[in-house]
Amino acid sequence: MKKGIVLLASCIFTLNALAQNINHDNKSYRSKKQSEKYCAILKDGKIIMMHDSTALTSDTTLENGAIVKTNGTVIRLNDTQTLLKNGECVDHNGDLMPVIGKMAEQDSEIKNK
Repeated sequence: MKKGIVLLASCIFTLNALAQNINHDNKSYRSKKQSEKYCAILKDGKIIMMHDSTALTSDTTLENGAIVKTNGTVIRLNDTQTLLKNGECVDHNGDLMPVIGKMAEQDSEIKNK
Protein backbone atom coordinates (compact mmCIF):
# COMPACT_ATOMS: atom_id res chain seq x y z
CA MET A 1 0.00 0.00 0.00
CA LYS A 2 2.82 2.42 0.86
CA LYS A 3 4.54 1.69 -2.45
CA GLY A 4 1.34 2.50 -4.34
CA ILE A 5 0.94 5.85 -2.62
CA VAL A 6 4.61 6.75 -3.23
CA LEU A 7 4.28 5.72 -6.88
CA LEU A 8 1.10 7.78 -7.32
CA ALA A 9 2.66 10.83 -5.66
CA SER A 10 5.78 10.60 -7.82
CA CYS A 11 3.65 10.32 -10.98
CA ILE A 12 1.69 13.43 -10.01
CA PHE A 13 4.87 15.42 -9.37
CA THR A 14 6.40 14.24 -12.64
CA LEU A 15 3.32 15.17 -14.67
CA ASN A 16 3.16 18.56 -12.94
CA ALA A 17 6.81 19.27 -13.83
CA LEU A 18 6.24 18.25 -17.46
CA ALA A 19 3.16 20.45 -17.75
CA GLN A 20 5.09 23.48 -16.46
CA ASN A 21 7.87 22.94 -19.00
CA ILE A 22 5.38 22.70 -21.86
CA ASN A 23 3.68 25.97 -20.85
CA HIS A 24 7.01 27.72 -20.41
CA ASP A 25 8.17 26.72 -23.89
CA ASN A 26 4.87 27.81 -25.39
CA LYS A 27 5.09 31.25 -23.74
CA SER A 28 8.61 31.89 -24.98
CA TYR A 29 7.59 30.92 -28.52
CA ARG A 30 4.57 33.20 -28.36
CA SER A 31 6.52 36.16 -26.95
CA LYS A 32 9.22 35.71 -29.62
CA LYS A 33 6.61 35.82 -32.38
CA GLN A 34 4.94 38.85 -30.82
CA SER A 35 8.23 40.71 -30.60
CA GLU A 36 8.91 40.17 -34.30
CA LYS A 37 7.41 43.40 -35.51
CA TYR A 38 8.73 46.16 -37.70
CA CYS A 39 7.63 49.70 -36.93
CA ALA A 40 7.91 52.95 -38.87
CA ILE A 41 9.29 55.86 -36.87
CA LEU A 42 9.60 59.49 -37.98
CA LYS A 43 13.16 60.64 -37.30
CA ASP A 44 14.70 63.89 -38.61
CA GLY A 45 11.78 64.28 -41.01
CA LYS A 46 12.26 60.82 -42.57
CA ILE A 47 10.53 57.50 -41.95
CA ILE A 48 12.89 54.77 -40.76
CA MET A 49 12.05 51.18 -39.91
CA MET A 50 12.79 49.82 -36.44
CA HIS A 51 13.02 46.20 -35.30
CA ASP A 52 13.66 45.36 -31.63
CA SER A 53 14.67 49.00 -30.93
CA THR A 54 17.29 49.06 -33.71
CA ALA A 55 17.01 50.78 -37.07
CA LEU A 56 17.02 48.56 -40.14
CA THR A 57 20.11 49.15 -42.26
CA SER A 58 19.00 46.97 -45.17
CA ASP A 59 15.79 45.58 -46.64
CA THR A 60 14.45 42.54 -44.79
CA THR A 61 12.56 39.55 -46.17
CA LEU A 62 9.87 38.20 -43.83
CA GLU A 63 8.76 34.61 -43.28
CA ASN A 64 6.10 34.73 -46.00
CA GLY A 65 8.37 36.41 -48.55
CA ALA A 66 7.16 39.98 -48.03
CA ILE A 67 9.89 42.61 -48.04
CA VAL A 68 10.24 45.42 -45.51
CA LYS A 69 12.29 48.27 -46.93
CA THR A 70 14.22 50.74 -44.81
CA ASN A 71 12.04 53.64 -46.02
CA GLY A 72 8.86 52.09 -44.54
CA THR A 73 7.54 50.37 -47.66
CA VAL A 74 6.18 46.83 -47.32
CA ILE A 75 6.06 44.84 -50.56
CA ARG A 76 3.92 41.71 -50.44
CA LEU A 77 4.14 38.67 -52.72
CA ASN A 78 1.21 39.88 -54.83
CA ASP A 79 3.26 43.06 -55.55
CA THR A 80 1.01 45.33 -53.49
CA GLN A 81 2.96 48.02 -51.72
CA THR A 82 2.08 49.74 -48.48
CA LEU A 83 3.90 52.81 -47.19
CA LEU A 84 3.75 52.82 -43.41
CA LYS A 85 3.06 56.04 -41.53
CA ASN A 86 4.70 57.14 -38.29
CA GLY A 87 3.89 54.63 -35.53
CA GLU A 88 2.46 51.91 -37.80
CA CYS A 89 3.87 48.39 -37.48
CA VAL A 90 3.77 45.12 -39.38
CA ASP A 91 4.17 41.66 -37.87
CA HIS A 92 6.50 38.86 -38.97
CA ASN A 93 4.11 38.04 -41.86
CA GLY A 94 3.87 41.61 -43.15
CA ASP A 95 0.33 42.15 -41.84
CA LEU A 96 -0.47 45.62 -40.53
CA MET A 97 -0.85 45.66 -36.74
CA PRO A 98 -3.42 47.88 -35.00
CA VAL A 99 -1.95 51.01 -33.43
CA ILE A 100 -4.06 51.46 -30.30
CA GLY A 101 -2.19 54.39 -28.75
CA LYS A 102 -2.09 56.41 -31.96
CA MET A 103 -5.78 55.77 -32.64
CA ALA A 104 -6.63 57.05 -29.18
CA GLU A 105 -4.60 60.23 -29.84
CA GLN A 106 -6.40 60.82 -33.16
CA ASP A 107 -9.80 60.30 -31.51
CA SER A 108 -9.01 62.87 -28.81
CA GLU A 109 -7.80 65.38 -31.45
CA ILE A 110 -11.03 64.97 -33.41
CA LYS A 111 -13.12 65.49 -30.25
CA ASN A 112 -11.18 68.64 -29.33
CA LYS A 113 -11.83 70.29 -32.74
